[in-house]
Amino acid sequence: MAKARGRPQNDDDFFAMEVHRVMRAYDCGVRAACVRIARGKKQDKVPLPSAGRKGRPTHTVGSPWKDQKARTLETRYERWLKREKERQKKLTVKIHTPLY
Repeated sequence: MAKARGRPQNDDDFFAMEVHRVMRAYDCGVRAACVRIARGKKQDKVPLPSAGRKGRPTHTVGSPWKDQKARTLETRYERWLKREKERQKKLTVKIHTPLY
């Protein structure tokens, strides 16, 4: 069986990066970003942060989350954010120095 190409649609880290990119590009909140991602229309294309040929910004081709409900995407982002906060909380390192 051949391996599927591209990123899996259920890759929540990639989805969160996309939400953050749209929020930054349009200066909006999570709900508005999810609405734009769900619409997936031409006017909602977000320039990629890296420049393309001759310094022109490149654009996204399309959204794998197009035609999904914006509320579903919003709850998916909220679940990811909760998991990420828990993951980062576990990564806290305590350094104990001996007293001399």
